[in-house]
Amino acid sequence: MLEVGFFNIMSLPTFNPRIIVEMTEKGELTFDNPFQRTYVWRIPRRSLLIMSLIDGSPIPPFYANRINGTYDILEGLQRCNAINDYLNDKYALVNVPKIKYKGEVVDFNGKVFSELPDEIQRIIENRHLTLEFGDNMSEERIRTLVFRTNNGISFTSAQKRRVQARSFDTFVRLKQHPLFQTTNSSGKKKTRKEEDIQQKSWVISFYENPSFQTSFLNPIIENDEVTKEQELQLNEAYTRLYNAYTWMKTQGDKNIQKAGTKIKRKTNLITLVPLSIRANKENISEDDFILWLISFFKCEGSGSINEEYNIATRQGSGSASAIKTRLDILNKSYEEFLNNK
Repeated sequence: MLEVGFFNIMSLPTFNPRIIVEMTEKGELTFDNPFQRTYVWRIPRRSLLIMSLIDGSPIPPFYANRINGTYDILEGLQRCNAINDYLNDKYALVNVPKIKYKGEVVDFNGKVFSELPDEIQRIIENRHLTLEFGDNMSEERIRTLVFRTNNGISFTSAQKRRVQARSFDTFVRLKQHPLFQTTNSSGKKKTRKEEDIQQKSWVISFYENPSFQTSFLNPIIENDEVTKEQELQLNEAYTRLYNAYTWMKTQGDKNIQKAGTKIKRKTNLITLVPLSIRANKENISEDDFILWLISFFKCEGSGSINEEYNIATRQGSGSASAIKTRLDILNKSYEEFLNNK
């Protein structure tokens, strides 16, 4: 239960776009907390923010957790990145309305920051903004603040669920497994912000008649706790799947490579976790497990050899009936493969 003065929020006396750039460059403004959402704003929306700085439209406060003089942004990543990039000439304004300036109608579309009139540059740089912060806030305070400031409106279902997860730290740890790393176009490793796959692979592995519909999934994520034993089993299952994936992707047979790609797809990956746990409990060799995966996913098209399974991965794949269908088919295929080996 919250109490009076729970947040003890303070405000930075001076905060504006130029200060945002300077603090970011000095490492005094960071975006490292696990509750921060991924960067999603495109240039048209960023451009409208810049126009709001120019025309004086209201801009909501930024929120941060102050730790040893560093302000870790909890709400405002999109705006900070848009401001930083524009003041560093990284994009030009697009789709912004014309505006009156010194008695004339002017069009700033196509202009980077340095191409704007000096007076407009100063207006942008010195526009008063509000940074509210707490000192060394606990995880509970951060989580509550993030959810309150967003009001549950701009969150996706996965984002809302992650900030309310009872085992938030466990899901964050599980997400660090190399199975969930992807490589972007520059070759840099990255992981998704949300722990949707980890949450769902836990539920599908340890709950009877699981469903990914919010009425079933959300109460479990918010109220139940992942045990140490369950975390260990999930990590071991992820490792078995990761080893299978990496082996398949290095083979000369393109159909085997393609099968490796298929097991990494979200719905397949989540559904395979209980099978991987089962294989670990039954001491099935990694070679046999890989051969079974190949036998099931090596085929033409984007699915598996079983059309009923393929149908259950499409629309409505999160329903209890679709999950049961996929699990039943995988378990039957697994058993038949090992019995006939």
